Amino acid sequence: MGENSTIEWCDHTFNPWIGCQKVSPGCDHCYAEAMMDHRYKKVQWGPHGERQRTSEQNWRKPIQWNAQARTFRKENGHRPRVFCASLADVFDNQVDSSWRDDLFALIRKCNKLDWLVLTKRPENIEKMLPSDWRDGYSNVWLGTTAEDQTRFDFRWKRLKKVPAVIRFISYEPALGPVRLPSNGSLPDWLISDAEGKGGGLVDGKQPDSRESGSVRKGKSRRSLTDKVFRIFLSVPIDSILLESLLVAVRADRGKASEGSPLNRSAPASN
Repeated sequence: MGENSTIEWCDHTFNPWIGCQKVSPGCDHCYAEAMMDHRYKKVQWGPHGERQRTSEQNWRKPIQWNAQARTFRKENGHRPRVFCASLADVFDNQVDSSWRDDLFALIRKCNKLDWLVLTKRPENIEKMLPSDWRDGYSNVWLGTTAEDQTRFDFRWKRLKKVPAVIRFISYEPALGPVRLPSNGSLPDWLISDAEGKGGGLVDGKQPDSRESGSVRKGKSRRSLTDKVFRIFLSVPIDSILLESLLVAVRADRGKASEGSPLNRSAPASN
């Protein structure tokens, strides 16, 4: 349950445990449930389902990645990024709290990795963080899924209040248009794509992926937030605009400093 990943926005996936339950329409076609419950029968999904901790061997994999992190960064130009968790939710209140304590201890130990912790339960984050979290661990990015405007408004409102070096939004699956707020805090990073049944529709049509090659910079918050973000590009939100498609805006911060987590970890720009 910990492995090199084919997911474009990370380098490894790590699952400290397996199992979850559906909380919103974005869960309706959950690949984790289809694989781990229906196909392999490893756990039962749902409110009365189990949460199964993964093996000690699996828990040792991030330690191996951490030991190899310097070489990885030299070869790839950024720190290794670990998606946690693809088959569970770290902030699921059905999980044994001691498992979560063990996970954060592992995250502290593996400080050469950037951990991308994605949840559909941002309302649980603050009460489940470790006591030494303070302004956030320097190697943890906190994210929440927002499949439509309703979920974005509810979840971003809660996530933005949690201290973190990077806060991000996963617009997957894209079930409806989402508009960024015209003022206040914005996400540091956006993950999205246009695939899936009905996902990412623009005026009833799938966006043309060929548009992803056209990039403009330097747009203001006003011009960007008049648009709807609808398509995939895993980049920091730093004043980058795909032609006709909003991907990123960071007008309130300007360009990230050389030492920022975004610059240390972001993919090189084309």
